[in-house]
Amino acid sequence: MTVTVATSPQESTGFGPGIRDVTVIVTVFVRREHLGPLRTGLIETLSLQASGEAYWRRADALMLFSLDDGRNDYAVLRLALNGLAHRATSIGAAYREVREALDHGLMQIAVPTDGVDAGAAGSPETRSLGDLLLGCTVTYQVEVQGIAPLRRALRRVLPTVCPLHGLPPRSGPLAEWVLSEGTVWLVRVPLDASAFRIDPLREGTVYVAATRPRRADQLAATTTLDPQTSLPMIDEVAFGGYYAVREYLDEDKRDAYRKHTDAIGANIRAILTAQGRSGPIDQVERACDQHAKLTEHLARLDQLRIDMARHLINLRLIGDRLGGGEIVAYHAQQLETAERELLLLVEDGRDTADLCDVAVQAARARIDRQASERQEWFGTMLAVLGATLAIPELVDSALADECLTAIWRLLGRATPDAWGRVDTFAVQVVCIVLATPLVWLGMRLFWWVHRFGRGRRR
Repeated sequence: MTVTVATSPQESTGFGPGIRDVTVIVTVFVRREHLGPLRTGLIETLSLQASGEAYWRRADALMLFSLDDGRNDYAVLRLALNGLAHRATSIGAAYREVREALDHGLMQIAVPTDGVDAGAAGSPETRSLGDLLLGCTVTYQVEVQGIAPLRRALRRVLPTVCPLHGLPPRSGPLAEWVLSEGTVWLVRVPLDASAFRIDPLREGTVYVAATRPRRADQLAATTTLDPQTSLPMIDEVAFGGYYAVREYLDEDKRDAYRKHTDAIGANIRAILTAQGRSGPIDQVERACDQHAKLTEHLARLDQLRIDMARHLINLRLIGDRLGGGEIVAYHAQQLETAERELLLLVEDGRDTADLCDVAVQAARARIDRQASERQEWFGTMLAVLGATLAIPELVDSALADECLTAIWRLLGRATPDAWGRVDTFAVQVVCIVLATPLVWLGMRLFWWVHRFGRGRRR
């Protein structure tokens, strides 16, 4: 959305001698589904009449432009407010005029949250201006009379402009672009996601421009107003990049991401230090869930990084074709820095995901080994139990009697005519006691040979 506000030559702009007129240009980017309701609300609130395709005005006081080429998921609205007709006497008055127009336009429409009836225009669920706007740019243009240097005029403007956007009055420009029609300074870029959601006009991109009266229209046409030339095109590409940067720098999302990675790290340490304990099944299941969520986070961050890289390339291409001086270089530097930081964050997340995967594999191997050991133990116990139960069948009463007779003969004693049941049972018990450790040792030897042979095959 673009808003233009000017003061008359007879009125004081509050900037001292030499500064004749002031123009405020505000460009906002909205989602395409919000364009129609917001535009209708502004037309009705400001009593505008159609003056052409996607162009509405009220005499020379107000002008509204709607730009939607259908190729993007966002659209652009520009509102032009002429200070001469509205008796705006300063930048502050013009800026407040713009804010009031946007706020009134927003109050006339219902942009509900999901699941809320669209007719509830005044309901508490109605979204704020920060929810509607994806990006916002405010450009302040002054006309300088006489031969006063343009930079001096811009320095006079900054103490008034900067407080309107939460900057110290003595803030300096971030970048400069010198043209034949005038000079443009970049004052602010929108990097604070939380603050932008609260007040997008205050926290958006800010430019100040100075020109001579006879070149004011040329500067507006070539750099600040025409959406198909210079600054508007540069700013539109930069808007997409800064939107991705704010998504990445959002403190709430970054805190959630850090807490998630910290939780994964703590769980990995719990898994790796669980050696010798019973299988860490709970930790493994939790790690699998955390790994899946981390993969979703990394996919979103990687998509943001790709978006930043694409906007960075487009910004440099447009800068090479249209110019832009230090302004394009500064925007490119901000996007490049954010892209590198995001790349490091993504790489760190991938390292955490890889470590989580290794820890899960190690834990699963330990669980499998513990399961194998339990299987061996149960197999041994079953073999011993089977041998124990088989002894009475193998050593029956007749065999027990023969064993006792043979033992008595070896001892040189006289054998009785018949052995009692107690004697037979005693022989069976002795056989069970002697066979149990032998079977146990045999099974352990079998499992050891089996494990040794499996290890050699690997």
